[in-house]
Amino acid sequence: MELINAGRLGVCAIAMLLLAACSAEAGDAEQSELASSELSAKTPAAYRPGAIARSRYRGHDGRGRGPSGDRCGNARGVRLTPDATGWIDGSSNSLRIQGSWYAYGDGQGSTGLRDGICQAAGHADSECSVIASPTPGAPGFANRNGKMCTSGTVSRVLDLNGAPDYGNMFGTGIGFNLAATKAGEIGLFDAHAQRVIGVQFDLDSVPAAGLYVGFATPASDVGSLGPDYWGANPAFQSSPVVAGTNTVLFSNVQSPGPSTVPIDVTQLESMQFQVRSSTTQSSTFAYCISNVKVLLAP
Repeated sequence: MELINAGRLGVCAIAMLLLAACSAEAGDAEQSELASSELSAKTPAAYRPGAIARSRYRGHDGRGRGPSGDRCGNARGVRLTPDATGWIDGSSNSLRIQGSWYAYGDGQGSTGLRDGICQAAGHADSECSVIASPTPGAPGFANRNGKMCTSGTVSRVLDLNGAPDYGNMFGTGIGFNLAATKAGEIGLFDAHAQRVIGVQFDLDSVPAAGLYVGFATPASDVGSLGPDYWGANPAFQSSPVVAGTNTVLFSNVQSPGPSTVPIDVTQLESMQFQVRSSTTQSSTFAYCISNVKVLLAP
């Protein structure tokens, strides 16, 4: 993964420090002099779960707290509002962010059938994670009065060839693309060029197994540890989410594993919310994401 050059961060780095120091609530100002996103069509697909499927996800044993509020100094929040089917149209926001909400899981294939990578690895269907909602394979992702909700069960990670099979039993998640075409091609969103320094969202309840808030990039797609995520650490603990408003600054997003590396914010494909499987026990979950806003530098 490419390291972010400190010289490229400039104003964004200063804005991150300002945002990290406060938690004041603010309005939904959606003014931006930067009205075009960096779209670079790549792989034809409705979504990109590949990085998840190849990841070596670990369990977690801790949870922290994050700041709330979407304004500090002159930072602005641009709301991303999906339609009834979960589609965020580029014409609905000043950054031209566009893409669909989607669900993914180790027990579900790309068409929603129970033929995921968990079963393909030789595990019984009953041993793989289950998405109860949104309905796997159904068109779109229902917007429930502004809330994008999911529920189901993440399986317990079993051994494969004498070692825990984290890569094929990773759990389930939901997310949305940032630069997709209506034809389903996944592109790249350049957050640095658009002066985007983070994302804010509301969470109704924290899953018992925790929640990992990550961002898929081309580098994470071909890596073995999965997407860079908020609060990533050598112990693979979950993100410091709380019930209520959460503010994720890119300065606190990095690759998981022993040697964390800052995320390359010029290569963002999607934002994801995942409940991961662990080796201790299976776990049910039900949570909703709402009021997603992209934070801009002053």
